[in-house]
Amino acid sequence: MKKWYGKIRDIERKIEEKELKELLAKEDFKEIRNQIPRKVKTLCFLIPNMNAYAGGHTSVLRLGTAAANHGYEVIYATYGGQDKKSMEENARQNLYSYKGRFCEKKDIFSLSADVVIATNWKSAYMAKQIAGYKMYFIQDYEPYFYSYGDYYLLARETYQFQFHMVSLGQWNQKIIARETGSMVKDVIDFPYEQSEYSFQNREFESYSMKKELTFCVYLKEESKRLPLILSHLLRNLQQEFQRHGKKLKLLYFGLEPYVQLETGVNLGKLGKKQLLELYQTSDFGLVASVTNISLVPYEMAAAGLPLIEWKEGSFSAFFPEEAAILTGFDAVKLYEKIDCFCRNPKELYRMQERALHYLKGYSWAETGRQFCSILKNLETQEEVERRDGRETKKDV
Repeated sequence: MKKWYGKIRDIERKIEEKELKELLAKEDFKEIRNQIPRKVKTLCFLIPNMNAYAGGHTSVLRLGTAAANHGYEVIYATYGGQDKKSMEENARQNLYSYKGRFCEKKDIFSLSADVVIATNWKSAYMAKQIAGYKMYFIQDYEPYFYSYGDYYLLARETYQFQFHMVSLGQWNQKIIARETGSMVKDVIDFPYEQSEYSFQNREFESYSMKKELTFCVYLKEESKRLPLILSHLLRNLQQEFQRHGKKLKLLYFGLEPYVQLETGVNLGKLGKKQLLELYQTSDFGLVASVTNISLVPYEMAAAGLPLIEWKEGSFSAFFPEEAAILTGFDAVKLYEKIDCFCRNPKELYRMQERALHYLKGYSWAETGRQFCSILKNLETQEEVERRDGRETKKDV
């Protein structure tokens, strides 16, 4: 685990350093004057690249598509090296019915947009160099992805840029206020796509008789997903199962397919149909939502899969705590919790019911509507500011 993880991180650092030097080449760290446009017609989402099977990139596509459906012209512009054809192919993997057009890096400074939307901290530096009203779609508190140093401070600085910040869920808003003193202007709901993850009835009464339980585990190379800690925890948990005469089958997804694991099977990066089948055929789903919550626990809960989540993370800022088994580092304690739930099927049904109850009312359709309402309100706000400016001049 350490060997492949170390190699991947070394490659990522080299790419990241090159990108960052380019982004900072024209950076002066001065405050911007964020002028609201009189009319909002064109939006430009700035993205690093468009990766297939990426939840964050899919979220950008969903917001862009919602905006396109409301009559806005939508552009997805990369500051990475990806070509237009690859972006379009990957976008179809993420959201087949997406709307909007792609723009390569070489054309980025010739763009014309009323609103320029940063989608991660590095793209915020790029956004300062492009004409248009600056928004910041915040999907996570990214300084937490790094140890204290260059990247941590550069990521944190972006929340001081005076951009119009829009947070996916309230957790980001609270953390940004606490860590930086900056205020997030708008919050939109963290949803999931109801049509893609149908509920599967389960017979929890059978869990106590099973000699083998199957966990599907969301694991990525990113530190925020705890790849090293989770691997260590699950290796110890397998041993604890064996000590009690049982087996624990681990099915991992989210990693590159070539990664080999000691404790289970790596299924690679899965499409929506494959994910639904995995959720419906597993006994428990495990996710480490350490920073802002992932889309994955929403999907698992919608499919009726009992959740195991990280107690130190953000899960409890979204779901009620009783909607999952919350774990720390101790594999023995986790085994005891799992065993207790398996011997009490009524508690598993209650846990499932709490998770499903929380999900009611959340959808990408509603979140897209919220985002478009923010865009529409910009024009109202601009008119108020322009009127107030005229009245001030009359008073003078």
